[in-house]
Amino acid sequence: MVYDVFGLYIQTLKGADILASGYAPANDAAGDFKVFMPDFFGDHPQDIANFPPKTPAQIKSIIDYMTGPADPAKTVPLIAPMMEEIKKQHPELTSFAIFGTCWGGKIAALVSQEGSIFEASAQVHPSLLDINDASKVAIPMVVLPSMDEDVEVSVIT
Repeated sequence: MVYDVFGLYIQTLKGADILASGYAPANDAAGDFKVFMPDFFGDHPQDIANFPPKTPAQIKSIIDYMTGPADPAKTVPLIAPMMEEIKKQHPELTSFAIFGTCWGGKIAALVSQEGSIFEASAQVHPSLLDINDASKVAIPMVVLPSMDEDVEVSVIT
């Protein structure tokens, strides 16, 4: 499962394709992966032109989006029913992981807690990092911060 606030953005799609290819040196299981990338925002993803924000209007637009359509409290409840549908349509799949980029990292952390349907999770260039979320993660999770994230918050052992 791959998540990003920019929806079906080309970079995220390319990353999902790489994951789906199962590419890894000497990987005998290449091609044994399926990647699902839900489009939570349809024709209204976050506007990439707002990043990095340079004006008060861009900052307001980002805040409005993150507290509106991209509010994690609105997204997290959508995941379990979606995963049930995926399981129903793909009974051959027996384990699942979640991968979140930026905003999707917050979603990954929130659904990686006790009782998670996922066996592992990952965050790349995570945003909305919260130590309280990290303390509740109950499955293996990798956090890959970029140079923009606070290392003290990103690296928790």
